[in-house]
Amino acid sequence: MSLHLLPILIIVAFSQQLPETLNLSLDSAVRVALRQSPVRTETEVAHSQAAISTAQAINALLPAPSATLSHGTSRTQNPLIPESTITTRGWTGALTLSQIVFDPQTFASAAGRFIYADYYTTQAQEYRARLVLDVTTDYLNLLKARMLRVAAASALRRAEENLVLTSCRETPGAISQLELLRAERVAGIRQE
Repeated sequence: MSLHLLPILIIVAFSQQLPETLNLSLDSAVRVALRQSPVRTETEVAHSQAAISTAQAINALLPAPSATLSHGTSRTQNPLIPESTITTRGWTGALTLSQIVFDPQTFASAAGRFIYADYYTTQAQEYRARLVLDVTTDYLNLLKARMLRVAAASALRRAEENLVLTSCRETPGAISQLELLRAERVAGIRQE
């Protein structure tokens, strides 16, 4: 079995309404293939990888926040009343934003992630284009086989008609024995 027929066989195997898939237009066959082929999942994964790689590249260049928050209690002796203490409770916190100004390694890493994002996008397009090409090739091969079958059936019909005509004209001197044998041989091919 040819590997080119695999996408068409997958389409037929996974289609829920088999009789409709036997007479699809090329456009319909491509739409069914894009909808039901495993290539659809591969394409979605490649697009997801591209989005993740882009997000990681952008994240490396954005300011990075950091925060601290603490609760504290302190006791100090009351200057007015030496026997007592003053209790102070409170929250302290800090919010810090740090931005990379110049780090060749970080910029190179971000550029690499942008390149990977472009690679994954191109890979998704390639998966889709390859599927469309395979389906189109298989569809055209099936059309060619159908046309050859129709042409062979037509040639066989003509050979049978010639045999009938030759048999009818089998009068002495009207046809040679060799022409009769040729016509019978052509008609005999169909019976084999």
